[in-house]
Amino acid sequence: MAHIEEDRLDRLRAEVENIVSTLRAQHDGGNTSDELLHGARRIIAFVDSAPISQEPRIERKQLELIEALQRLAYHDADSGGVKDVAEWCMQKWLGVLEKDPENWRALEGLGHAWLFKSQVSLAKIHSKEESPVSTMDWPRPASGEHHSSMDDESVLHGADYVEARGTLQPSTEYFSRAVRAAEKKNELTGELLALAAESFMSLGNVSYPGTRIQHFTQAIEYLRMAEAIPGYSLPTHLSQYLQEYGPLIP
Repeated sequence: MAHIEEDRLDRLRAEVENIVSTLRAQHDGGNTSDELLHGARRIIAFVDSAPISQEPRIERKQLELIEALQRLAYHDADSGGVKDVAEWCMQKWLGVLEKDPENWRALEGLGHAWLFKSQVSLAKIHSKEESPVSTMDWPRPASGEHHSSMDDESVLHGADYVEARGTLQPSTEYFSRAVRAAEKKNELTGELLALAAESFMSLGNVSYPGTRIQHFTQAIEYLRMAEAIPGYSLPTHLSQYLQEYGPLIP
């Protein structure tokens, strides 16, 4: 019976992932998007019809399905996502944590949700900046000739920066809790560490100089931990990031 349930959850997740791929390939939305989202909401109704299982393998499949639905909700994160689906995912993660505060997959899901939420303000910042906000901006000597827009603290008071920090702060907190919880269970993954690092990198890029370096330092630490996991390889951009900035962190 458990195998039947696992297979059904796998099929539903594959269906969600196919919807995500189709939505990302579209640019004009329209009726097709509405039909696809209707399919996603049908799957949500199915998930709501059954409680989160106490059987570990089925629970994992259920959480993987929620994670896939969250990716669907934010298939176009810069626009703010599909709000009802995103909110549903958030509530499911919180429900899992209410019963199991150390469930690292739910903590990871919430960290990722807030990271997704930050993309709207980060995209606005990116459109106003000459360089991507994902580029680390290390504090520079006061006598240096280079002055980036980030050196002017007044820009950090702007609404987009305030909003970005407001979403990235809970993201980093949930990811940090997820890492600690996964470590306790000896289930730490490179994917979790990479996401946590990206969250801290993004927070560092929109923070004031006095706190920026601590966020970058934490990001580097997580990337080093991920790189040390047997069989895991960092995505190219994170590997390059670690090679370039890692030597600056003891």
